[in-house]
Amino acid sequence: VLYKIHSYTQGCHIDKAAGHLSVKETELVRRHKSCEKLLQALESETSYLEAYVEWKHVESVYWQWMDTVLESACEDECGSSTLAKNTIYVSSSSHPEYTPTDIKDLSKCLHHTQDQLHRLAALSNSSLPEQMKELEKEFSEKELKKIKQEVIKKTEPFIPGGVDATDLHGSYRLVLKEHKLQKSVNKDCSINDVHVTEVTKCLQSAIREMEVEYYQLQDRCRKRLDDMAEELDGVICIPPAKG
Repeated sequence: VLYKIHSYTQGCHIDKAAGHLSVKETELVRRHKSCEKLLQALESETSYLEAYVEWKHVESVYWQWMDTVLESACEDECGSSTLAKNTIYVSSSSHPEYTPTDIKDLSKCLHHTQDQLHRLAALSNSSLPEQMKELEKEFSEKELKKIKQEVIKKTEPFIPGGVDATDLHGSYRLVLKEHKLQKSVNKDCSINDVHVTEVTKCLQSAIREMEVEYYQLQDRCRKRLDDMAEELDGVICIPPAKG
């Protein structure tokens, strides 16, 4: 199985040194919905990390502002109270010190997450043609089954030996008899002609109905493919030339 995956995905990888997709990458291509969920989770985590990095840059300003607020509150209490000796002052050492190493670690984690996002985005863009082929295959198989069932239902009355075959052809059948061929033709010629014309008319009307249904199904399939193509970004679908 691993050899088949490597041979089928030869030349699909972004890295030319690798050449083919791995099992995990192939699984992500097959199940692109899970890849989209992973992308959303990584994007949300990246937004949290970016917000935390921004907060670390302005954290010292916040604590300085808190120190001034607490000092002014303590001064007000000291002025209104006679027990100034028992007053407790809150110093700036009550909050954790600013550590630039945390920002470095967060920056590394942020860059690593961004690299993963770029790789996953490139992988999803490269797998768009394969996803479109799989969708067209699933769509065509389902539609073919429906069309076959409808055709079988429509053509059952015209199949010899079917349920309504006797009603369509009547009580007369063409039987080859060598020694009585001339008499049977002269005797039943007019009656058989009537039944043949009726059968011909029924077949022609059935053909017209099936052609109308065929064109309707063709338009429906074309609209469905256009809707599917609009959902895929960066993909241009060119219809085949009419021969």
